[in-house]
Amino acid sequence: MRKIGSEWSRGAALSCAIGVVALLVYAWSAQSGISWQDSGEYQYKFLTGAYDWDVGSGIARLHPMYILITRALAACLPFLSVPYVYTLSSGVGMAVALVALALTVYGATRSLRAACVAAALLGGAHMAWWMSAMAEVYTWSL
Repeated sequence: MRKIGSEWSRGAALSCAIGVVALLVYAWSAQSGISWQDSGEYQYKFLTGAYDWDVGSGIARLHPMYILITRALAACLPFLSVPYVYTLSSGVGMAVALVALALTVYGATRSLRAACVAAALLGGAHMAWWMSAMAEVYTWSL
């Protein structure tokens, strides 16, 4: 029984390390200014507080978790620029998804290598990295 606990702690530690490294990479490569298209609209709505809570297709109705997490992150990081914090929220979402992926793969295979490869393949993929470096909601949907 002790061996299972130590194996699980190794997998959990590796998964957390993957999440931290991914978050650092995404924070380093995150867009720091105003975005365009949907990302720019999200940033504008955050800046103005126009979440459209009462409108059927507003951002608040479609993505309430993204709004709540991003507002919490902005409250915790008041020294960073507002557009950067909103973009960083997407990187946090992908880092959380990579931790969950690494834990799942490790739990299924008991292989640290498989967990690392799976996280690296998803986290380094063009689409995943791109969505993690822009103000988008997709990373929180994984």
